[in-house]
Amino acid sequence: MNRLLATFGGALLSSLTALTVYAGAQQLPAAVTTINWNLTAAQIGSTCGIAIATATKREQAIIRQPARPTFQSVVVPLENLNSDLNDQTVAQTFLFAVGGTKDVRDAALKCNSSESAFYTTLTASPALYAKVAAAERSRTARTVYDRKLTDLWLDTFKRSGASLPPDRRAQFVKYSNQLTDLENRYQSNLAEDQTSITITAAQAASLPADFVAGLKQQAGSYVVPVNESTVSQFLANERDESARKTYYMAISNQEAVANTSLLEQAIAVRDHLAHLLGYQTWAAYRLSDRMAKSPARVMSFLNSLDARILPAARDEVAVLTALKSKETGEPNATLRPWDVAYYDSMLSKTKYAVDQNRVRQYFPVQHTIDAVLNI
Repeated sequence: MNRLLATFGGALLSSLTALTVYAGAQQLPAAVTTINWNLTAAQIGSTCGIAIATATKREQAIIRQPARPTFQSVVVPLENLNSDLNDQTVAQTFLFAVGGTKDVRDAALKCNSSESAFYTTLTASPALYAKVAAAERSRTARTVYDRKLTDLWLDTFKRSGASLPPDRRAQFVKYSNQLTDLENRYQSNLAEDQTSITITAAQAASLPADFVAGLKQQAGSYVVPVNESTVSQFLANERDESARKTYYMAISNQEAVANTSLLEQAIAVRDHLAHLLGYQTWAAYRLSDRMAKSPARVMSFLNSLDARILPAARDEVAVLTALKSKETGEPNATLRPWDVAYYDSMLSKTKYAVDQNRVRQYFPVQHTIDAVLNI
């Protein structure tokens, strides 16, 4: 659900090179070349609304067309509708995760929810499903790629409730939108979380100098934000175990109360959705169109991995535990979850002479971005 075609979109070949946001525009351009990552909250709301309204009109045009459904008259415009909407709202939705201000993130979250609701309704449409099915029967999909694209759309409609009886389809749409809301609230809670820990100057001594330079100071101590931007640097370099434990527990329990409740609700909603489509579990539903096909095959694969990997994993734990024993002087030291990154980093530095902080200097941020994007 929640932008079901975002998953499907990987197969629908939407090109990032043509993405755009036309900030502040009252209508969307026909040809575009750039993405505006500096949208205001108002611009996000305006352009997102225009993009969804345009996609809705295009959907209705496909449904209302009087001509005999063909690949060119149904599947191609449907595919273009999907890829164009994703292209036109790439910044508006992505800014939910990276927006610099709360009002921008909130506007992007609203856009994400609105677009998810649009896709939920579109892919549950019996009329649109019937058009694509008729296009398939017309045998006008000439190439293997055209036929595969048609099959992907048909499968998406089936998995989105389009073939269900009206009452069950309405439930599916309702639960899908509810799941989107729960997932977005879960992510929003994490994105807005302001958890931090305070460490002493002595505890900060083992951390990289540039990392410490970016921390706020408070009465001779340092305030460390607990988030994805600090986790690897902190846990891999903090020598003091109590500080590592404090950080590890803090990041492991971010938004625990609020998000546990949301997770419990989401599990129940997912169960309802799976049963509406005739699956015993959400896992069975999610895996049915993937290579694994079933939870049983996944568990069999994981169990076979355990048999092969666990002996080596135990050896690695023993090596890291020995490092801890040597550093702490405790013969019976126990390796804790908050110790793994630190002693793994120590192993890399001592045994393999690899120090990530020294490697980092050869990959300055802007140079790396330019190189990756081939700018």
